[in-house]
Amino acid sequence: MHLHAAIVPPRHVLDEVGAALQEACRSAAAAADGPAASRLQTILRRTSRGARSAGPGGPGDSSRLDVIPAGDLSIPVAGFGFVTGGDTLRLTAALKAAAAEIARPTVHFAGGAALEFDGDLNVWVRIAGDINGLREAARGITKVVEPLGFYVDRRKFRLLMAVGTVNDATSAPYLQGFIDALDAFSGQEWQLDHVHLMRLSYVAGQQDEVVDRLPLHR
Repeated sequence: MHLHAAIVPPRHVLDEVGAALQEACRSAAAAADGPAASRLQTILRRTSRGARSAGPGGPGDSSRLDVIPAGDLSIPVAGFGFVTGGDTLRLTAALKAAAAEIARPTVHFAGGAALEFDGDLNVWVRIAGDINGLREAARGITKVVEPLGFYVDRRKFRLLMAVGTVNDATSAPYLQGFIDALDAFSGQEWQLDHVHLMRLSYVAGQQDEVVDRLPLHR
């Protein structure tokens, strides 16, 4: 099975982010006829995205951006590639032992971003608060894996959570309006008390399933 570690924020936090995304869609639709932001316009043209200047629908329409449902939001920590059943038990035990030594950081979501690096098609919310503690948690979860001979992809972790993807109907003014709305968002604090070990399942379409939880130190 393909395994990875991810942070899934508490449900009430995800609901808050979901409400912020709905408001951002409304604000973006209102701003869609405004002047294009040059950086966003250039990137969208280069990626063949945003070919149309406007999309269908009313103020709450999200068809101009592929918004991720709040219940599917998560923060990737690391990928471990394909792991056999027996090795999964060994990997899980090592990750749990490492997690138990990690302090619990307190963070919150605040602000938005988009198209942050070459090839990036995502829209993000930023993570604020104890970001050094969050970085240490991500490092602590993964540093025990390589000595055991497992593959580790650390490139997944960023101080961002993807909330959507641009599509062919995304215009630069719409995207700028969406980011501006997220820039005004500052969510409630929450404490990271565990990390999820997930597997990629193809039973009912591609989706993540929880294999185990890795509790952090109390």
